[in-house]
Amino acid sequence: MINPRVLVAIVNLLVLVVGLAFVELAFGNWFTPNKLNTLNLVRDVDLTTDVGYLYNNGGNKINYRRDRYGMRGFYRSLDKIDILTVGGSATDQRAITEGATWQDILRREFSNRGKTVNIANGGVDGQSTYGHIKNFDWWFPGLPNLKAKYFLFYIGANDFYKGPDSEYDNLFDVPDSTYLSIKRHIKERSALYYLFRTTRGILQAKASGLEHQKVDFRALEWVETPRATNHGELMSARLQSYSNRIRALNGKVAQSGGIPIYVTQPIRKYKRLNGKLVGVAQTRLYGGVEINGVDTYLMMQLLHKRTMEGCRDSGGICINLADEIEFDDDDFYDFLHNTPKGAEKIGRYLYDKLKYLFQ
Repeated sequence: MINPRVLVAIVNLLVLVVGLAFVELAFGNWFTPNKLNTLNLVRDVDLTTDVGYLYNNGGNKINYRRDRYGMRGFYRSLDKIDILTVGGSATDQRAITEGATWQDILRREFSNRGKTVNIANGGVDGQSTYGHIKNFDWWFPGLPNLKAKYFLFYIGANDFYKGPDSEYDNLFDVPDSTYLSIKRHIKERSALYYLFRTTRGILQAKASGLEHQKVDFRALEWVETPRATNHGELMSARLQSYSNRIRALNGKVAQSGGIPIYVTQPIRKYKRLNGKLVGVAQTRLYGGVEINGVDTYLMMQLLHKRTMEGCRDSGGICINLADEIEFDDDDFYDFLHNTPKGAEKIGRYLYDKLKYLFQ
């Protein structure tokens, strides 16, 4: 005789297994694998959103559109793209309305001077260079007649928090084995894994301060002294891995027949105040070490240096925006994401740097 409690547990387990199997069959991609899910790519959406909780925009709602190919922005056709921008959420700018992203400002500046420059926004919220590399394998090849003259990479912030061998975003191809092949198939097809990975990404972004949120910069405490001293050692493995990924991107762009443009990305955890560098006093753990905003500045400088080195190795166009633009607090609504005012600055700056390309 089976214990009634054991019987109930067995029945509940069977119900759970059947339920999970139904979810996988209904929402997974077991019969039509879709690697684009792994890239968190949003396609064919037209949303109206209230962003008043992030910054003051006069109570107006914003429009966020991505076409059937997953692109934002205004361009004639995939084979007429002059600049394809690649990056994470600060490139995507899902809290900035159509016509006001820094890509839109860049296009407008050209248009005001009689130049038609087609700019497509391929930014994907949460992506680092791990994902950018796989865009060239899983996304871009599936776009009919895609021919971008320039690939503009606006990068830095997301890679700063990525480990040298991040399992969450480790999308590099690896030698086949039974275990790895099964694991890869599950990641590409499973609805439950997609939900798990998305949830974990949100939690990781929140822990790193990368999620969309409103920050009152006036209420923050700013300090002049870093907490750590071994910044190069602390970032050594990450920097080497990052340099490898830049080289991989260079190879992907060369194979596509395009030219890379690398632009360093700022973080508002540090700034110049009365001629002095200051950073937020609040600390976070980084590789097991507490760092503040000044540490973040010093370490981001190391990352930007690698970006520029990798760019020069490719013969691409190298733009150190993070060091050359003087931002204000109201150019950001949090530590990473820009307000329309900040996007305007970026777009106009990039025009000054790139206008010679389309004389």
